Amino acid sequence: MTSTTLFTQAFAPYLALGIGELGAAAAALGRQEGLADELPWAACDFEPARLIATGLQRKLLIEGLPQASPEAAQAFWAERQDELHALAAKRTVAVLFGDLNDPASAALAPGLARALRSQGLHVCVIGAVNEGCEANDVAADLEDAAELVFRIPKGSLPPPPGPASGFVREPSTAARVLLGAVHAHLGACAGGVAFDELKTALRGAGPIHAGAGSGEGSAAPLEALEHALRSVQASGGMPADARMAVAVTSGREMTLTEYRRLRERLSGAAPAGEAALLGIGCDGAMGDEAHALVLWRLPHSPNVLCFPKP
Repeated sequence: MTSTTLFTQAFAPYLALGIGELGAAAAALGRQEGLADELPWAACDFEPARLIATGLQRKLLIEGLPQASPEAAQAFWAERQDELHALAAKRTVAVLFGDLNDPASAALAPGLARALRSQGLHVCVIGAVNEGCEANDVAADLEDAAELVFRIPKGSLPPPPGPASGFVREPSTAARVLLGAVHAHLGACAGGVAFDELKTALRGAGPIHAGAGSGEGSAAPLEALEHALRSVQASGGMPADARMAVAVTSGREMTLTEYRRLRERLSGAAPAGEAALLGIGCDGAMGDEAHALVLWRLPHSPNVLCFPKP
């Protein structure tokens, strides 16, 4: 019988770093429920008490982040390369996630994304945003810092509980929805979807929009996908020419029949009849549940010349 070590497990190459209050709550919930073998979850925040309350082993407390200039911020993160290296060691992909309306997340995310890329990781951000607000300005800044930025409308995230109900004792539904989006993505990566493959599938213009969903029972994968598609529709739907990618992670291996049903459902949902990238993951900690993440983006205009990001 072969022994299982940290770096032989499916989720070992990934770092899932929750930022700010909502991100830390989602990361803590992922660890508590044993998702992704409890391996990727970590948190970063300005608040020591909030970080301690997560119970996570990997925590990054940020104090004295300069706001004066990009140069000062770059020097600040350069001084923390050892701490970041401890988080990033043997990882290949980092997923940063949180509420981009949260000042902590807005202040931390760009610098963290750049610093982790300097460690050699692919970096993706999953951020909750309100349309037409400052969070979208932060997300726009992140487009230059991270390789992929997925925007989940905050209308699809229920409000967190009041201050009296600590997020670790009573995780909010918003944290669960955000966790589901992150976990679906991690599962698809662990299931074989390469980061560059996802970038190619979502190559286009403008922001990448996201919808998350969950399912339970014998038809959990299809139910999770339906829920995620409804979330996309509720936030305005996909234009006819959008590019699309989907991740579905469930608690058991899917049958060929289930996979075909997912494909059939996507053939009707994918814009312009284009086959969507479908990534499938499995995480036994979920039992009879499933998480789904639907991503879409507008294609490049045929009248505009576009050059790939370095």
